Amino acid sequence: MDKTTECPECGKRVGKGSTFCMNCGARLTAPNNETPEDIMKRELAHAKQKAEEKGFTRIDITSEEDENDADMPNLEKSALEPLQEEDIEEELPPDDLVWKKETEGHREGMSDEEEQTDRPSRNAQEADVAQSGQTEPESGMSWEIPEIEADDVKEGMPFKEVTPPEIKPAKPIRSIEKEKAVEHLFPKGRGETSPDFVERVVGKPEEIKAPDEMKELDTPSCPNCGFALSDDDFDYPFYVYEAMAKARTEFGEQKVDENEHEFAIEQFEKAKKLAEQASNEKMIKESIKKIDEAYEKMAEFHFDQAEDHKKAGQYEWAIVQYKKAREIYMLTTDKKMRAKSAEKARECYVDWGEDLEDKADELAKQDRTREALATYQEAAEKYKEGGNSKKLRGLEKKIRKA
Repeated sequence: MDKTTECPECGKRVGKGSTFCMNCGARLTAPNNETPEDIMKRELAHAKQKAEEKGFTRIDITSEEDENDADMPNLEKSALEPLQEEDIEEELPPDDLVWKKETEGHREGMSDEEEQTDRPSRNAQEADVAQSGQTEPESGMSWEIPEIEADDVKEGMPFKEVTPPEIKPAKPIRSIEKEKAVEHLFPKGRGETSPDFVERVVGKPEEIKAPDEMKELDTPSCPNCGFALSDDDFDYPFYVYEAMAKARTEFGEQKVDENEHEFAIEQFEKAKKLAEQASNEKMIKESIKKIDEAYEKMAEFHFDQAEDHKKAGQYEWAIVQYKKAREIYMLTTDKKMRAKSAEKARECYVDWGEDLEDKADELAKQDRTREALATYQEAAEKYKEGGNSKKLRGLEKKIRKA
């Protein structure tokens, strides 16, 4: 049976039941020439067919037909409106059903034996797929929350204790800029120093001074005679400057205890200036004494840092701190500690050389003579910096042997 029809306008073949031509768009619906009697007969025939399928007998059907005929009134042909056919579009099979035709075509070419051998395996695969589809839902597609079954929990079972998460502060990430900032201090890497390195790090500390202009002393002066003038011609008495000097001194002492020595010295210098404004000789001497003590505290702080570095085997930083302490002692009257700091720096060079010499001896025992020779030479440089000629002569023998 032909399932297509021809468009009367363009002649293209279209599916039967289509209302419009896919090529030219012409309407394909045929005029309805059926009468109301024809429609009634067609509906009754359709009802009989359905009744037979459901199991009704011929007698039941005829009795129902008689009752319907008795109840139905006679209608004129003009009283009934012509029935319009609904637009029926051609239904295409879904894509997932296309494989059936392919498999059917494939089975036509198979022999009976091959079909019999293939059928059990295919049935087993279909059973597995059906079983897996029922028991195992697709992962990620289920919204069901798994609950604890009653059989899983037994009486007397303890609950599992979960430790709460520890809150730890975020560690500061060392930036690359910091590492680059100290690269120029270690041209040969950490652990390698030279006199230039020490001088560059230590530098020459300058004496800390108070600023030339202070808010406490900021009063305009006459350009001719230099007499200080105020807005209302009022001059503060001496005890006002003495009180401000005392306050600066107490603030400086607090900063010394906090190891902020440079800032404390600046406060003592300001206190000295205010005491000079008050013409108080006693407070001036006290300020000078506090300045010397602050310098000594700062030098002592660097000296203690050097001792800690030396104990940890960080000889390069120990030497830097000893020399820093010596330079600061130069700003005080303590000559004894100045000499002691210089002597400690030389001793640190010798200790560093001894440590390198011991490492070189271990390398020589392992027949790593090249590394041992380089380490001996580094130790010799440290002995030279420390001024220990005796150690240097003993090391020259080991260098020749290596």
